[in-house]
Amino acid sequence: MDFNKMLNIGKMPIIILVAIGVLSLILGSILPLGAVLIGLLSFVIGIIVYLWAGYLATKAKMSLIEAGVTGAIVAFISGLINGLIGLLYGMVTSGPNALAYVLTLGILLSGLIVGVIIGFVLGAIGGFIGQKF
Repeated sequence: MDFNKMLNIGKMPIIILVAIGVLSLILGSILPLGAVLIGLLSFVIGIIVYLWAGYLATKAKMSLIEAGVTGAIVAFISGLINGLIGLLYGMVTSGPNALAYVLTLGILLSGLIVGVIIGFVLGAIGGFIGQKF
């Protein structure tokens, strides 16, 4: 597996997911009632981007496993960046509450694990689509 190639393929999907995450964080805090719709839209766009990352991997002559790993890498890096941005945003806006930060870190870690699994599966599905079309 060529991880450098996977990172190069995943750059644009990572940038898109981080931009969507920051945008949904900002809009979610400005429009509290619209946060659910913004979160749902971000979720759907995230699924499409994971599929696209796997598709790009197979178009770059990678296997389905490598397409899945590319999706997992995209999910991990974008999830980590978005999680840290959200954590910093929470620290700035909510004040000194140490327990909230500890809970946020726990949620961030568990979310990263689930995100990597989802990214792998969707990347492999996108890779399968890329092989067929």
